Amino acid sequence: MTASAVLAQKSSSVTTMPAEPVEPIAISTVPPDADIPTVNSRLLKINYDVSDELKKKHAPGRLWYRLNEGSWQRGGQIDAGDPIEFSAGEQGVYEFAIDFSVVTNPSVSQPASSAARIKCFVDYSKPLLQLIDVGYGGGKVLVRWKAFDAHFPDRPIELYLVRPSGARLLGKFANSGAAVVSVDPSELPAQVKIIATDRAGNSMIELSRTVPAVGEEKTTSKPAAPTTAPAITTRSVVQEPPVIIPKPHRNIRDGDRKAALHEYKLASEYRYRGQQDLAILHFKRAIELDAEFVDPYIEIGSVLMTMQRYNDATGFYLQSLGLNPRSVRAWQGLAKAKLRTYQYQQAKYCLEKVVELDKGNVEGWLGLGDANWTLGEKNEAKLAWEQAGELIKKDNLENMVPLLDSRLNLIRDLTDKK
Repeated sequence: MTASAVLAQKSSSVTTMPAEPVEPIAISTVPPDADIPTVNSRLLKINYDVSDELKKKHAPGRLWYRLNEGSWQRGGQIDAGDPIEFSAGEQGVYEFAIDFSVVTNPSVSQPASSAARIKCFVDYSKPLLQLIDVGYGGGKVLVRWKAFDAHFPDRPIELYLVRPSGARLLGKFANSGAAVVSVDPSELPAQVKIIATDRAGNSMIELSRTVPAVGEEKTTSKPAAPTTAPAITTRSVVQEPPVIIPKPHRNIRDGDRKAALHEYKLASEYRYRGQQDLAILHFKRAIELDAEFVDPYIEIGSVLMTMQRYNDATGFYLQSLGLNPRSVRAWQGLAKAKLRTYQYQQAKYCLEKVVELDKGNVEGWLGLGDANWTLGEKNEAKLAWEQAGELIKKDNLENMVPLLDSRLNLIRDLTDKK
């Protein structure tokens, strides 16, 4: 018997900002390393084909399913060819199997190996989005925001200039927290709309207050401000210290803490096995149970770094620092994310925090020297690397000697040229 399964979102599902229509994905079997389709609906419809032989026999079948590679669960009995509707009560990676080999035997605890299977990731959580401010000057608009989601694509942010005559797309951007775009003064006054969309198509929208035309005065209850902002450059945005996001305190029940710790341990196991998406999912569950549990934020950031999703990692490191501003691990992770995205001034700021909090942190001193060197601050780089050298010698860290020597050689080469 051969069968193939097709997964599609139920057409009646509604979201705030619907994703583009997704073509059904036909899959007969799913290898472990295959890309898993993502849907943003609780209601799923599974279409499948069966052989002519089964159609003639009118043989019934069984739907099986499991969540996040857990135990198989029996679904309903099905007739050959009829679509199956399934309600996903939780978010996560679902695997479905359609088995026509054994239906009535209650001792069977899982589908046959020959059953047609399909996986999908159900994600109906909207991203977190906050529009911080919008400024205008020198023919450019600066937009600053905070947005977080564990499943953002490379460019999840869309910016629009909104006027009574319509909206104009300003561009699609990485989740860097800021963007500078050119806007002709004749297009003002106008508002800026920002949309953050995850891989499943879940979206959040924010609309700014009106950006006045050049020369207009703002009408506000706050003290009067200049009608135009100073000229804005990308460099000025990059060099600002990272914005730490404070978290409100709330009481956590003992049961929630224990459940959060269980999810954290489960996530750590998935991460050890290399199942990064499942690790992120369970780290997020730990956060949902105990929003003040710092470690899951840092671990998600670390996992996202290995997936080269540096901007998403930045968001989780910032959230962890909102809970514990003295977390060396969070500052160090944030520094690495900033270095990977060429934001060397911010990386320097983070690494200064690392060595301020942990003066014996060799990696922190090495990284601080690297950031200073890249910024052209050679003397500061030399001092940081020499401090790392003293710690390496003191603690007899022989494995780090080559790392230090390669850096000090840069200083020697520079001195020789002089």
